[in-house]
Amino acid sequence: MESFSEKEQKYILDRFQPLGGGDKSIIEGEIYETDTSAMKFLYMLSGWFKKKEDRHLARVILEKALSYVDDNSRILDLHFLYQHVIETYYPDREIPEFYEKAIWGCKKQIELAKQAKQAFIDEWGDESLPSHVGYKQLAIVLEKEKKYDEAIYLCKQAKYEGWSGDWDKRIERCEKKKSKQ
Repeated sequence: MESFSEKEQKYILDRFQPLGGGDKSIIEGEIYETDTSAMKFLYMLSGWFKKKEDRHLARVILEKALSYVDDNSRILDLHFLYQHVIETYYPDREIPEFYEKAIWGCKKQIELAKQAKQAFIDEWGDESLPSHVGYKQLAIVLEKEKKYDEAIYLCKQAKYEGWSGDWDKRIERCEKKKSKQ
């Protein structure tokens, strides 16, 4: 309520349509029971505001979500929080502080990769992992910056850990570009 103007609050309430029906449940009433942390609720809410004209709202919501990170935060919640940071800040990378925040999100998500891998396996009992936005986005950044050795190392690390992705193709492309330098 303090972070947004009345107009922004109305827009958020109108835009947020979980299960097809909008209501004021995010600002009115009581929560009797939930297994969702405030941090998780906020990063999920931020996902409703990924359009260019809405990202300023997502950034405010994500900053609030980040304020809830502590030693008791669930690893998968942190994994997805940092993914939302990357996906929200990187599209506006022409603004230096947003570019840096996206890179920070990549590095934070990568720091948790081994723990997140185990959490995915524990939760779903399957060795096949999804893609890893932090590894992928940082590899893209490093390739664009012509830091091919770093990009190759990162892709090899992601592949070794078992994250889904086109790691071999990325490695091959970076090796070709590196050889032409």
